Amino acid sequence: MSVMDYACPIDKAEAVTGLDFFPALLKGPDEGLEGSLDKSAWPVNRSRYEKRLNEWNSR
Repeated sequence: MSVMDYACPIDKAEAVTGLDFFPALLKGPDEGLEGSLDKSAWPVNRSRYEKRLNEWNSR
C-alpha cells in the first residue's frame, strides 16, 4: 500500500470532515477543481517514501 492509495478529491475530504478547506479561494467555475484528483500532479519518490516508512515502523 502506498500513501497515494489515500489520495482523494478535496470534495470527499470536505464531506468526511464537515469542513470547507478553501472557502474564499475556489468559487464559481473553479469550485469544480475540488471534485477532481490528478495523482500524476503529486509525484512520490518511491525510495524516499520507503525509507520514511521503514524509519517509522522501526520506532
